[in-house]
Amino acid sequence: MLKKHAIMTSLIVLEFVLIKYAIPNLIIIPYYIYPAVESAELLVIFFLDGILVEFIFTSLVMVILYYPLILFTYSLFQQQSLSFFFLLDLLTFSSTYFISALFVGFIGWFIRRNMSDTWFDQLSLFGYKFKPKIALIGFTLVIALYFFLFYGNLPLIAGSMLNVIGISLFGDYYDLPLVLLSWFATPYSLTPRGEISKQGICLGNILGILTKSSIIDLSVIRVNSSRKYKWSSVKANYCIDFSKTKNYNIIVVGTSGSGKSNFAKLLVSKLSVNILVFDLHGEYYLNEVKRVDVSQISVNPLSLFNRNPKERALEIAYMLKSLFNLGNIQAIELTNLIVEAYAEKGLDPDDPSTWSQNPPTFRDVLLLLERHKKNALSAQEINKYQSLEPYLQYLSSTVFQSNSINFEELLNSSYILDFSRVPTNEVKYIIMETILKSIQSLMYSRKSTKIENLVIIDEAPFLLSKESGKQLIERLLAEGRKFGFGFMLISQSVDYLKDVIPNAGLFYAFNIVEPGELEYISKFFGGSDLDMYYTLYETFPKLPRGVSVTRDLLGRFIYLVQFYEGDGHV
Repeated sequence: MLKKHAIMTSLIVLEFVLIKYAIPNLIIIPYYIYPAVESAELLVIFFLDGILVEFIFTSLVMVILYYPLILFTYSLFQQQSLSFFFLLDLLTFSSTYFISALFVGFIGWFIRRNMSDTWFDQLSLFGYKFKPKIALIGFTLVIALYFFLFYGNLPLIAGSMLNVIGISLFGDYYDLPLVLLSWFATPYSLTPRGEISKQGICLGNILGILTKSSIIDLSVIRVNSSRKYKWSSVKANYCIDFSKTKNYNIIVVGTSGSGKSNFAKLLVSKLSVNILVFDLHGEYYLNEVKRVDVSQISVNPLSLFNRNPKERALEIAYMLKSLFNLGNIQAIELTNLIVEAYAEKGLDPDDPSTWSQNPPTFRDVLLLLERHKKNALSAQEINKYQSLEPYLQYLSSTVFQSNSINFEELLNSSYILDFSRVPTNEVKYIIMETILKSIQSLMYSRKSTKIENLVIIDEAPFLLSKESGKQLIERLLAEGRKFGFGFMLISQSVDYLKDVIPNAGLFYAFNIVEPGELEYISKFFGGSDLDMYYTLYETFPKLPRGVSVTRDLLGRFIYLVQFYEGDGHV
């Protein structure tokens, strides 16, 4: 923005230098037509300046702010004061200035189908905050200028006073020397600007903000020059204050190698919370975070986790139905078998005091099924049990015999669960859902007003592609905040994430190239604004590694963020 103001102010000064000194020396003008020539030159200058200001800033507010600067510059070259009669003489030229600006503005509004003004956009982005100390110093400086430099020149003092007002609202102490420039600095002083909040943990730099821009504006990520939206360059830290997010959930999408894992590691290095990573491919190695080879542990999916045995039996049957594509009759029979297995172990649905006893295993359920099959009285009944038998035989392995890990310990420290050596996807899935069920149970026993645990699930579609996993994840994301839990879902595809995105406080989209993905994510960020959609659609395939598109915490602005590499240090 400062460059634009410098260019526009320089052009205005250059125009008057040309008509005052350059043109008279290059062209001999008869004295009797000089007034007419001068009027024509002024008419052209005011006409062009109206076009230029609106074209460069796409703001009628800036057109108004530059008007006194043009008058002041002309008065300096004419060596006249800004009196009422002087302004009256320029009335015709002034109307030309505003008419040309309005004409360009209307054309821009028609093309963009939007009557936005970049001055108000900036005000919405940065806001304003009155700084009384800056105002006091500024007005003291103005008084000193009046007596020692601008004595008797009220128009100059008026410009300086406006600068003080602008700086006290939008600027900082280092802007105070602009008071000396009077009207030359007024448009810049009264332009909203500032710093984006640095509260919370800082993870990178904001490279750009998606804003409405003019044709001459450059974009941080190259997009079609005719686009209404471009990535306006910004130099600011990107920080997250979890106390201000609607929840602690994070969704990260992007192609392989786009920087998703690095972002997760960076966040872990910055957060002072307990971390639990579900690492499907053995990619995560973090300092001071313990690794667990999941192929060397066992869990019992039939653990109750403080649930009623009937409810838990339904959950387990639903999980296996989702995993093995069981039919409804098979799922019902499996539920009945599991409830009966609980009962044989003394776990009574109507007596919570029994729920702490050792639960059955899939081996117990298999033995129960074999007894039922042996006592079956019809071929139909035998077939019913036989349809379940292969699955229970498969599940009756040593992996699901008992809980060899302390689920509570997983939440009281930081762990990486390495699933890369687990032999089959079915076993991986059951272990993951069982651990997440234990987390859900333990989560309900806690309460916190701040984030204390972050659970990271890499390759989230592995869980979300199954109905039971999707239902569990949706519930964890919806309820986690009030218990101090956040969940980060990482994926190369957005397909299985669409239903959980509304429950995420933060969403990061790295490089994306697949057309369907591009369309969905561009619409997600751009909403119903087609111009914004097209700019985003162009942007995602061009994002370099480690650069992501995201929104600010209030969801008002779209940022282009370059995340720090490695351990998070610049």
